[in-house]
Amino acid sequence: MPDASTGSDQAAQPRALAVAAVVAVVQAVGMAGYAVLVVVQAVRGDASSPGDAAFLVVLVLAWAVALVVVARGLRERHRWARAPLLLSELLLVAVGVPLVQGGGVARWAGVALVVTGAVGAVTVHSPSVTAVLDGRR
Repeated sequence: MPDASTGSDQAAQPRALAVAAVVAVVQAVGMAGYAVLVVVQAVRGDASSPGDAAFLVVLVLAWAVALVVVARGLRERHRWARAPLLLSELLLVAVGVPLVQGGGVARWAGVALVVTGAVGAVTVHSPSVTAVLDGRR
């Protein structure tokens, strides 16, 4: 049903757009979880440098917040949300590939980064999402 305030039909939102927004939120939650892990390691004394750990936590949390903002931008069909999501996906794939080549938990973290990064990049550039974000639909 069309929204009277915007005249848009939210039901007509492409599934790929919703998937891209969900991927961004899932990645943000994963980053927040990683930040908590870094804090726990620093408190236990496992971190090589508390200053480095603090910097990493701030960086990862800022990235997570940015992904939530991007997800909201996609949900609201803002064209500007495409570029930061693509950049984030490329960076996550670049981090994930070496992790996949490792072993143990790092391998599975790398798989998660590569898969979600690829899904996010492909969905945000699908023809249906491009049409919606460019205002042609």
